[in-house]
Amino acid sequence: MIRLTHDGAVGVVTLSHPPHNLIGAEFIDRYCTAQEDASLSLARQLAAGPTVALRVIKRVVNIAVNEGTRAADEALSDELAAMWASNDVRRGTEAMFTGGPGTAVFEGN
Repeated sequence: MIRLTHDGAVGVVTLSHPPHNLIGAEFIDRYCTAQEDASLSLARQLAAGPTVALRVIKRVVNIAVNEGTRAADEALSDELAAMWASNDVRRGTEAMFTGGPGTAVFEGN
């Protein structure tokens, strides 16, 4: 799960289990390593992805959480206009038609 904080930070939250499920140090070591690997993988995917679009999503979600859905709806058109004007949208669209899904290389602009 991705958690958005009030100060704008993004945190990646891994799975949680009740203490009685965490038996033995070996299990904990394997579990923590697997969760760290999964968290790093997700963080890398997000960083390599459409960061302009992700930034817009984050802003609109933060507005909805802090100011309500009406405020988020009102901010949406301005946020989407900036996203659609980005070079990343052009790159993503071109990649989709030339190489298929998942082939775009985004630069965050």
